[in-house]
Amino acid sequence: RMYGPLDIEGHLSMVDGRYYLLDTTRLFPPIMGGKGTHSMLRPECCKQNPVPLNPDSYSRFSKTLAEDAETIAATRELVFGKYIPAAIASLEEDPTQSVTA
Repeated sequence: RMYGPLDIEGHLSMVDGRYYLLDTTRLFPPIMGGKGTHSMLRPECCKQNPVPLNPDSYSRFSKTLAEDAETIAATRELVFGKYIPAAIASLEEDPTQSVTA
């Protein structure tokens, strides 16, 4: 089983016999509503999120818009209220270290 956006496509190449995924723009859910794809959640945030996130949130493919909006809003609060401040604090403490979640 594979979970992902509704319009992702998988193809088997007749030329080289390999599999290819297309239309992966919304592989990760958006951090805010809107038409652009410039503000997607990072994979690390998706993995750490306590609730599964719908990559089709805020799109015409979502059948659970209200629920999606709630889970994305909660995740956005984690990102801006916890993850980003923690990363900033780590960098201020030691600017030479690598910041990980």
